[in-house]
Amino acid sequence: MIIMKLNKKLAQSALKAHHEILSKRSNKEKRSRHRLKLKKWWDKELNWIHVRLNNAYLEYRNSGWRQNERDTYRTIKKEFRARKRFNQKLKRDHTLRMIEDLFNNSKENFWRKIARMERKHITINLDVEKIKNEYEKIFTVSNLSNDEERINASKVEKFVHDNAGKTFKSSTNSSLIRLMLNGLSMNKAIGIRGISHEMLKYNTSNRLPVVLSKFFDLLTNHQITPKLFNISIIKPIIKDVNKPNDDINNIRLVAISDAFANLYERLLLHRIKSKHRDHEKQFGFKANSSCNHAAYVLKVAVNLAKCRGQRLYACALDAIKAFDKVSRDKLWLKMNDS
Repeated sequence: MIIMKLNKKLAQSALKAHHEILSKRSNKEKRSRHRLKLKKWWDKELNWIHVRLNNAYLEYRNSGWRQNERDTYRTIKKEFRARKRFNQKLKRDHTLRMIEDLFNNSKENFWRKIARMERKHITINLDVEKIKNEYEKIFTVSNLSNDEERINASKVEKFVHDNAGKTFKSSTNSSLIRLMLNGLSMNKAIGIRGISHEMLKYNTSNRLPVVLSKFFDLLTNHQITPKLFNISIIKPIIKDVNKPNDDINNIRLVAISDAFANLYERLLLHRIKSKHRDHEKQFGFKANSSCNHAAYVLKVAVNLAKCRGQRLYACALDAIKAFDKVSRDKLWLKMNDS
């Protein structure tokens, strides 16, 4: 009798535990679905793609993992991931979100908003002479001491004097110029000559790359720089419209260079990269790299230090206009050493 009661109690306890486990699992799934709905980047279009993705996976599984169903499933999966990344970027980038909202409007609302944007005028309440002095200061005021600057300047003068009148033998392949022409970015402001990047990129003449390659080789070999290559159109742009328009720190000075000068700079940069390699831990001012990569490396280093129980020392330095304050003479000497 006692054994039967004991077995009954054990069975009831086991059944109760089973129901508690199922209840917790159900609540966990509900919370998971609830969190999914609360994702800011989860919209109706992404939800519809997700439904199609689930259906495609079921068809793929029920077909016995056939190739055709597999291709369909992978295509929808790529579409889902692309839309997810776009939505996440849309939530982070205010400008992209504004453009997306603009194109989601109806035709009437679209043109109505465009008209309001055209009527919106942003002016800069600063004297032109003050802007000019501020821009010149960027290229004339150095972070180095006067003694060090004079030493570097004398070394550069000596280098220029020793190589004065020397003719180099640089040769540029016209196919490289054609590749750089195709890589020119679009929708850029036009420089002082009135020649746009589109004119160079979509030109159909096969002679243009040949002529430009010979012209650039002439500049390099005889150490010549056209005067217009050193002249830019300065456009002051307000950084934050909510801040005062007479604050020089709220003004971004954009220099619009000549299209041929931009192309020549691309060629020089290509030659420098062929002989110089950036440090693997440099993230700024580097192609296919950004501060996000540096932040990711820092997070990984922090996690590794935590796992190993080690200390991690980090230093954050934010130098104002550091890139603009680089000593040209010292940079010249560094390039000569390499």
